[in-house]
Amino acid sequence: MKKILFSVLLCFPLLTANAQQTLNLLTGEYTDGIENTIPTRDIEEVDDGIIVTYSLAKISNRCDADFPETYRVSINEFGCNHEPGKPMVPVRNDAFVIPTDIKPFITIIDSSYVDIPMTLAPSRQMLKESEMFDKKKRAVAMIQPYDGYYPSQSISIGKIWHYRGTPLVDVEYWPVKYNYANKSIRVFTNIRYKINYQQIGNNSGFKMAESPFISPDDHFLNNISGNYKQNPITRSPSTTYVEKTRSYLILTTPEYEEVANYFAEWKRTVGFNVVVKTDSLWTENKIEMEISNNYYTLDYLYYLLIIGGQNDVPAKYCYLGTSLYSDFPYGCISNSSLPQVIQDIYVGRLPVSSVTEAYNMVNKIINYERNPVTDASFYNTGLHVSFFSGGDREDFNEYVRYSELARNQALSYNKNVIRLYKKEDSIVNPAVWHNEDSIPAELRDPQFDWDTDSVKIANEINNGAFYVFHRDHGSINGWEYPEFKNSSINNLSNGEKLPIFFNIDCSTGSFYNGECFAKKLLTKENGGAVAVMSATEDTYSDANNDFTLSLFNTIFTDYNDVSHMYFHYDERPFSIGQTIAYSKANFRNYHPSTTQGVCFENHTYHCFGDPSMIMHIAPLTPIDTVSIIREDSIIRVYLDDEELETCPLEYSNPYISFYNRLTKEVHRYCTTEIDYECDEPNTSVYIQWYNKIPVLNECRDTLFIQNDYISGPKAYKAYKSIKAGSYVTSEKENGSVTFHGGKITLEAPDVELQGETTIDVGTEFEIKTK
Repeated sequence: MKKILFSVLLCFPLLTANAQQTLNLLTGEYTDGIENTIPTRDIEEVDDGIIVTYSLAKISNRCDADFPETYRVSINEFGCNHEPGKPMVPVRNDAFVIPTDIKPFITIIDSSYVDIPMTLAPSRQMLKESEMFDKKKRAVAMIQPYDGYYPSQSISIGKIWHYRGTPLVDVEYWPVKYNYANKSIRVFTNIRYKINYQQIGNNSGFKMAESPFISPDDHFLNNISGNYKQNPITRSPSTTYVEKTRSYLILTTPEYEEVANYFAEWKRTVGFNVVVKTDSLWTENKIEMEISNNYYTLDYLYYLLIIGGQNDVPAKYCYLGTSLYSDFPYGCISNSSLPQVIQDIYVGRLPVSSVTEAYNMVNKIINYERNPVTDASFYNTGLHVSFFSGGDREDFNEYVRYSELARNQALSYNKNVIRLYKKEDSIVNPAVWHNEDSIPAELRDPQFDWDTDSVKIANEINNGAFYVFHRDHGSINGWEYPEFKNSSINNLSNGEKLPIFFNIDCSTGSFYNGECFAKKLLTKENGGAVAVMSATEDTYSDANNDFTLSLFNTIFTDYNDVSHMYFHYDERPFSIGQTIAYSKANFRNYHPSTTQGVCFENHTYHCFGDPSMIMHIAPLTPIDTVSIIREDSIIRVYLDDEELETCPLEYSNPYISFYNRLTKEVHRYCTTEIDYECDEPNTSVYIQWYNKIPVLNECRDTLFIQNDYISGPKAYKAYKSIKAGSYVTSEKENGSVTFHGGKITLEAPDVELQGETTIDVGTEFEIKTK
């Protein structure tokens, strides 16, 4: 271990009470303001482990707003600990894919550090949003004396999780240690460690097993782990196509079976292999068994939709410091015991209480996908609603500050983000955040309107915004501040301009306690929402702030931004279920792996809506060239677009789906050109390309036989009817129909043999109308 020693005592007088400065660890010089402090990280895989090297050149620090004689140290892409009585230090939780049947352990290969005189601030315990009102709860526990350094280890092994059968290990990296007695910090400018593989059992060698449950287009592990590159995304040549059909499970009761089957037909058309299961007496155990059975028998089960309320299909009871019910565990097949942090299946719920509500919800989703809004201003507009509270002129709870940080991420995508904020009545002129930084000039009185109400909120939603974000207190009845309650939803008339709501607050999705805000938004006729992310319980305030950043980093990821080098998606999470799952996975990086608040957030935040529904974040444009040619027993599809070779890689691969309504057979391919052999008259085609208007070429309800001489064996099937004769359709040349010899079958609910139709003697002719 190498020690680099220099004095920074002369630099400390430059720090003012409210200053944020960046320290260069190589020169010992401070500069005013916040610079990019993200370390470099190199990962090398060797035969018996993984070698990781972190190099840190800069850190930021500021005086603590509550304890002015102490400092907080921060590093980009790092969170901090929340253990009461300990110093506040940066931490990052990395995940690495490891072989099966091994026990990992850590060895430090090399390290160098800098010792700096500095008194650190105490760590803050995570508090629930409701506890932020309680001064006793808000009281900060001072650092309790201890010997040596905290933490004792800079690198430590966390828990082992699994994603769809593939094991991952958490490794906690603590680059800063604090010596309480000496009032100094030890900052590791370089650390090189190895994750060693220790064999369990008699297996020889260390082989990364390829899970049979991970589909070819699943990039989740590429995105959340440091070393997994099994399915790198590529720009597929048009002549190459790979089947990428995923399965989708719907659980409901007999009351909603008709709605479930109606919705399943649409999702099959889109390209999913859908299975509907009903039961009038669902229990937690029954639900888990049904999901598990389908996970292991269906090809690539990735989506689960629950239709019904708590009394219909109950959420699972969990205890994570407090009791709650959650759908989250139903998606955790590989990690069945608490705490669970990674889902194998994306889960959504339609919390309906009547058939009318169920049809209303699914029709919103179908229309959103089938006939998406084409108004560019809709996809370029977001709405942020928040509350400035907690001090004389400061945003103590930091709700508005994190709304602004999220807004900045959306602005990087050139979005027009409308702010509707309200201040606490006791605050005359909002001026600073809790960290004493000044708020943006445009938010100062009198330039900014700090008097948002429910009417203004409804008006902006009615004008059109593709997402709505709320950060403050909430309840089952809606947003507490600015107030927008269940009754306010009646003022929404946004029609087909349906946003996705992201409610980072408390209990707005508490579907098992009554008519919650999320349900009201989804069931609103002629408006409301198409999907809602909401919590079912009282949530942790600090965790909510971190989750906000994770969510907006997920939605608005800049693939060329090296400041997010550890949070770099090979493929954007397109669906709302993926978006929420990726956000939760990245959220873990900012905390030790078993932090209670992290596990609780994962379980309480729910996706209300179809988890497979695509979240469009840019205006939709038509595909330049779409050719669909139907021939006897074959459908030829060809696509072309000038953006194909120039668009970001994650947008470059369109999906073409084929669905036979009679056999329920579904096939989905990633390609721009395909000749698909099929029962052509009964097969529909659906083309989905991110940020493109989808194309639906439906199969015919009626099969026409005209101007044809047919010899058996031959079988015709149709979804609704078959009509044979010389004048049954204008799509073909007129002419008589002759069935000549062999076995010929016509099967449809309705079969008509019209004029000039002949059945020759000796023909085995059968009509089936069941």
